[in-house]
Amino acid sequence: MMRISHKDLRSAATAIAYLFCLVTFAVYSAAPWTLPFGVRPQATSLRLIADRPQVSVSETVQITILATSDDGRLDPTRDDLVEISVNPESRAKLSESRVNLTRGRGEVTLISDYAEPVVVTVTWISGRSTLRGDSTLIRIVGRSS
Repeated sequence: MMRISHKDLRSAATAIAYLFCLVTFAVYSAAPWTLPFGVRPQATSLRLIADRPQVSVSETVQITILATSDDGRLDPTRDDLVEISVNPESRAKLSESRVNLTRGRGEVTLISDYAEPVVVTVTWISGRSTLRGDSTLIRIVGRSS
């Protein structure tokens, strides 16, 4: 018959306790809105995030639209309709002028055949509650030879 020492039992119990804490933390961090003690972020504004703030003429820019809370957390419960526009004097083109957010996020692409600064603006149209808009500047520069 094999005997297990108290030291081995303590080591095993400690390892199990650490593993339990690690799994609990991972589950809470991955999906806090599904647990009763998690706090859901309440979106108050829209955010525009361009994958590159400066591109060459005829290159595309991927722009992500997010419904975020005051502390910057994504609100995955938002499925709002938003409008995306560029400054009136710009000749840049957007892939869409209206986007339905899905789980708090949406995407559009921008392209311009002219070197120019482009101000992209997002405005809330409809949804559960009003969201503050946002703007970002993207520089379209001429190609270097």
